[in-house]
Amino acid sequence: MSRATKAEFLLLSAFAFAAVSGCGATKIIKTPGPVQKVEVTKYVPLPKEHLQKCPIEYIKERSVSEAVRVLNANTAYLEKCAQQIIEINKLQPKGE
Repeated sequence: MSRATKAEFLLLSAFAFAAVSGCGATKIIKTPGPVQKVEVTKYVPLPKEHLQKCPIEYIKERSVSEAVRVLNANTAYLEKCAQQIIEINKLQPKGE
């Protein structure tokens, strides 16, 4: 090897050593991204008394008194079911 090539070899070796030795010291700093808000559905457990099926009365014989009886019974059942829905809505968490 001539002197010029030897000097070039030493210079390239020095650069290679500097490049390799500097790689381990470099720390990669990760910056957190923007905060993302995610809505989560929260199910509310319902009491069993609010989950009862609402009965329906049907006319068994064709008479005015039977029709009035069925109408009164169904009205009472409808009011009970409406009250159940009101109670279910009261169990919802505030803000929904």
